[in-house]
Amino acid sequence: MWAFSAGDAGNWHPLTWISHMTDVSACGLNAGCHHLVNLGFHVLNALLLFRFLERSTQRVWPAAAVAGLFALHPLHVESVAWIAERKDVLCTLWWMVALNIYAGGAARPSPARLAGLVTASALALLSKPMAVSLPFVLLLVDIWPLQRWSLSAEKSERRAGLRRRLLVTWPVFLMAAAVSIVTFFVQRQAGAVQSAEAFPSRTRRTSSRRSGQWIWRRSIRTLTRIRSR
Repeated sequence: MWAFSAGDAGNWHPLTWISHMTDVSACGLNAGCHHLVNLGFHVLNALLLFRFLERSTQRVWPAAAVAGLFALHPLHVESVAWIAERKDVLCTLWWMVALNIYAGGAARPSPARLAGLVTASALALLSKPMAVSLPFVLLLVDIWPLQRWSLSAEKSERRAGLRRRLLVTWPVFLMAAAVSIVTFFVQRQAGAVQSAEAFPSRTRRTSSRRSGQWIWRRSIRTLTRIRSR
């Protein structure tokens, strides 16, 4: 139970701790073995990415090209090369499993697939809190490439489509909210979260103004793209 109560360096990722402990039990402190495990996870992630893209787009070679680029040049090289970054490759593994289950549910929805989606999402969240964005990504892949929800449809159809999608994804949203709360308290206990009063008022005003400008520009660009379709 230590893995679920530990918050070392402001991090709460119990499944990652369990993964490290399993490696030590099996390989001791042999660094090569730990590196091979990271590499194995990365290879599985690339294969799962290919499977998701091939299934959802029905295009083998573009899916293979994207998965190959991901495998040969990962976004975070240190996630594979550093043993301590196990949380990234482990979280990505369960993330990809969840995406594949979600995509497969389009053709054959069932309670078993929903249970699999919830389980994979929970394991991703327990590997790294970054997975709190997973439920939003599930909604995005419904737009593309799965095309189960269209933003260009009539307003009533968009709302009905969103309700149908939320009926499937609401457990993932709920788990993401719970992990976000846990992570906040763990981060605050480690001193990574500070009150706004800890910063000068001028710094706060500048940060708020720049954040507002960024949000405004991104919103305008997004709305322009949607209206142009």
